Amino acid sequence: MGQFVIAAYRPRSGKEDALRQVLKDHLPILRREGLATDRPPYLMRASDGTFVEVFEWKSAKAVEDAYIEIHKRLRDG
Repeated sequence: MGQFVIAAYRPRSGKEDALRQVLKDHLPILRREGLATDRPPYLMRASDGTFVEVFEWKSAKAVEDAYIEIHKRLRDG
């Protein structure tokens, strides 16, 4: 069963374009890795500039696997 996530991202000053690019790129990567479903995401912008994203992980295990992989990559460079 899928796991929905609602995430809020507030860009730092001068980093809005970089954040937009990450938000554009990350879901296709998660899908290629078999971690996110094909359900269309929702990306919204709050009046204070915060991006709000809703998407679906394939499972609770997919969330765990993604975090483990991120920590490995950060540790190993």
